[in-house]
Amino acid sequence: IIIEAANFDATNIYKTSRRQNLFTDASVRFAHGLSPVFVEIAIKRAAQLLKELYGAKIGDWLDINYVKPAKTVIKFDIEKFNKLTGLNLKKKICFNYLKKLGFKISGKLVMAPAERTDISIKSLVTRIDINSKDKKYLRPNLAGALVQNIEDNFRFYETVKIFEIGKVFFPEEKAAIGIALGFRKGNPILDLKGLVEQTLQSAGLTDYAFIEEKGALRIESDHTAIGYLKNFGENRAVAEIDLEKFITLVEEEKSYEPLAKYPSIMRDVSLFAPTDARIGDMMAAIHRAAPKYLDDVDMIDFYEASPESENRSGKENSDEEDFFKKSVTFRLVFQANDHTLTDEEVGKEMEIIVAALQNEFDAEIR
Repeated sequence: IIIEAANFDATNIYKTSRRQNLFTDASVRFAHGLSPVFVEIAIKRAAQLLKELYGAKIGDWLDINYVKPAKTVIKFDIEKFNKLTGLNLKKKICFNYLKKLGFKISGKLVMAPAERTDISIKSLVTRIDINSKDKKYLRPNLAGALVQNIEDNFRFYETVKIFEIGKVFFPEEKAAIGIALGFRKGNPILDLKGLVEQTLQSAGLTDYAFIEEKGALRIESDHTAIGYLKNFGENRAVAEIDLEKFITLVEEEKSYEPLAKYPSIMRDVSLFAPTDARIGDMMAAIHRAAPKYLDDVDMIDFYEASPESENRSGKENSDEEDFFKKSVTFRLVFQANDHTLTDEEVGKEMEIIVAALQNEFDAEIR
């Protein structure tokens, strides 16, 4: 078996596509210019999988016109970076994030990863000139420009994926990061939610939740709202995160605790609740009801019926269905520091929690 991995000249691909009026996923990718490093990564991965899955024996390699890209070295100026982004970060924190992104650090110099052909200038972000003649007011968010950018790019692409880091000025001046997806066919909200989760987790923030609120998803961590996720029309979605709050939470989450000496016990509670019951409020009520042994609460399942959907019994819409349209499942973790919890102890805690949900939210346990 002979395996080939190839890269193509971006200029030639672009000119030929325009001349032939033929645009494919491959031509669009190669016309933007891909790093030749990906060729080596791809062919080695393919060979590794053939060896692991089918016992293939790896033969010789042959490189044809393979030239590794030149190293991109940039001087990192922390003062200019903070001024550009509106943040006030220390150099050590910035370097830690750059290392996570694959950059190498040497003194004040930063070396971009070989596969990042889009890195050529310092601070690594762009900024819209809010003082230009066609923009009269300071922008309150990033969403407006991102949505317009998606619309402009729909002339050329079926899928648009963009992001921006910059200042916004409502309710006060602050730095924000915006991530936006646009699909000419289909709703990108779930794909965007996955990207946001990947971003949060890659930065080290694991304790977060998406709380449904007024047609959007509020991004919350440590009972603090840090951003939102929202549809803008049927085929555009934007997530916007307060960068300063986000970074603060990431730094605070880096705490060390000794491993628990005693095993934890996990329980799930599923319920129907009124449409106006907020997930965050319910989670807070669960914490308040069982502060002694409750260690963690996560929402693992959520469904909200549309007004046209059938009720739980499969019959026509009823008064009960008009009231109970939100179905939620929470996962609860119980832990004691001085002994192994018994089923009886956890059972009592669950009874208190269920009673609190019923009393405070008219919840129906299912």
